[in-house]
Amino acid sequence: MIKTRSTYSLTYNLDFSFDTIIDVYIWQGDSASVPASPTYTVTDTNPESKATATINIANWINDFIEFETFSRSGTGLVNNPNTLNVRIDRTVDGVTTNLLQDFGVKGYYSAIEGLNVGLPSNKILMQGEYMRANKTSKVLIPLVPDGTNVQIVSSPNSEINLDLTVATSTDTADYFKSVWVDCSELDQDNEIEVTYNSETYLIEVVEECKYEPIDIFFINREGQMQSFTFLKERKESMKTSKETFQRSGISVFNGQHQYVDYNLNARASFKMNSGFVEESQNETFRQMLNSERIWQYDGSKFIPLNLETSSLEYQNRVNDRLIKYTVEFKYSFDEISTI
Repeated sequence: MIKTRSTYSLTYNLDFSFDTIIDVYIWQGDSASVPASPTYTVTDTNPESKATATINIANWINDFIEFETFSRSGTGLVNNPNTLNVRIDRTVDGVTTNLLQDFGVKGYYSAIEGLNVGLPSNKILMQGEYMRANKTSKVLIPLVPDGTNVQIVSSPNSEINLDLTVATSTDTADYFKSVWVDCSELDQDNEIEVTYNSETYLIEVVEECKYEPIDIFFINREGQMQSFTFLKERKESMKTSKETFQRSGISVFNGQHQYVDYNLNARASFKMNSGFVEESQNETFRQMLNSERIWQYDGSKFIPLNLETSSLEYQNRVNDRLIKYTVEFKYSFDEISTI
């Protein structure tokens, strides 16, 4: 798997007598349906008579992933279409060999992890084993399909009780799948366990009576959409921007403006308090701050946001005892539509 926000280095052999042609194919759909023409072609004439050459292909792929949001009605599985096929061929003197065929996702890895780091062995593609959500929340848990089943069971009364096959696919439209949990389906139950490949993710469902919780969705380090519910206080604000010019020959006594504003617009923002979280969820906030795309889900649509918070001091039980964070978001559009 190619994580396109980090370096993906490909080393190939050069020829001393002929040009080396590298063809890069990037497409959506079935992995067997390779396009007739390459997306990129690189010709290496090898002027320095080197034995090998190395290129970073991640940026080429990343440019083609325009991340799409997805949802469903009710608890169940939902397809994640944000994957691309990648194939790279090497041609020398008319002879073509395949160097790589894989999938690309809008994920990343840390430099300390090494090079060309792929997906983790964990089939649940998010860190941690626990989160809190509101009774109105929608929770998204990304999976790597392997043909086995995922169990989604609430307790103590099994008001949600599903056993679903996570089918594999070679098509980018459904190569990855996610569990979509609609917490509003619960009446008396207050916990939901999602079990997949002997790993269990626990959702504690609470009913926040004072504040209005919101569900935030973001792209995590594995290139998958993940959710987190902010449960507590929300503070809203707005900031305007404008230009002004000065007029002459007017009468302010008749209500005319000597200084006239134009190109005025505004963007609204809000700060959210997470409520108390587990220390293990520090990684969730780390990945949220590193995400290029963030949305608020209001129950029917995804609202695009930008993260205004650019730094975060991580808390822990030893120093802080009770852990909670305040994060600021800004709506990713103007108050006055000019699109």
